Formats: sequence, C-alpha cells, structure tokens
Amino acid sequence: MLSDYEASVIHDDRDDEVDDHGMADHDCNDHIMEDDGDCPVCGAADDDAKEAAIDDMMDELREARLEANMETYRLASSEVIFAPGMFKYFKVMFNTGGTDDKTRAIVLLESCWAMRRSIALGLLNGEIKVTIEGDKVVFTVDKTDYR
Repeated sequence: MLSDYEASVIHDDRDDEVDDHGMADHDCNDHIMEDDGDCPVCGAADDDAKEAAIDDMMDELREARLEANMETYRLASSEVIFAPGMFKYFKVMFNTGGTDDKTRAIVLLESCWAMRRSIALGLLNGEIKVTIEGDKVVFTVDKTDYR
C-alpha cells in the first residue's frame, strides 16, 4: 500500500492539463493502484465510484470558490440615520413610485452608504436578500456578480 506521500507524488508528477478550477483531470488509470485496487488519490475502487468521488471533489471545489467570493455588508446606523428605517423607506419609494422615484431611491441608497449601483438596485428590487440585525441592515453578495 502506498503512503500518503507516495500517492501525492504520483498524482503531482502527472502532466495533465489543469481545468478552470485549478485541478488536473483525474484519471485513476494514470497512476499505480494500491494493493487493494483503490486509487491512491481519490480512494475509489471501481469506475462508478471513481466518477462519484471526482464529482464530489469538484463540488467541494465549487463550494469553496463560491464561499471565497461571498462578502457580507452591514449598513450601520448613525446618530442621524436609523439604517433599517431608511432602507425600508427607500424600498417603499422604489416599489411604489414612478420611474423618477425608482431612480431617486437607487441614488439615495447608493450615496448614503457609498455602495455600487448594482448592489443598491439588487437590494431594492429584492434580488439580494436582507436581514435586520438591531440597528444594521445586513446582506451577503457574490463579489463577482456585483462589481
């Protein structure tokens, strides 16, 4: 049976192309199998299990990538502005007003907390989910979606 080090050396020395996720194409047939027939990299024993193990690894990479791109914002209140109240006011203005009111709501929200217009629009149209935590408005966005 190969040690973890030997298995990693076998896997790292391969000259496979790297995909979008920074992971080399994984083909268990490319490396020496352990005595029990399991792949030393993913631990899979048969072709179906190997494919399932690879899919699981790719899902974990996608999840980690998504979490790395997420950013949480907290719109804080001040002595003059109560953030949840102002946010609700802008949201009502956006949802019930005409075109001018919608534009005004976006510009006011954007300028009150110095945020990007795409985030202000997403908050007001409900695309970005918001929670109220005391005197703060809290939301999380994917940094790659809102530049």
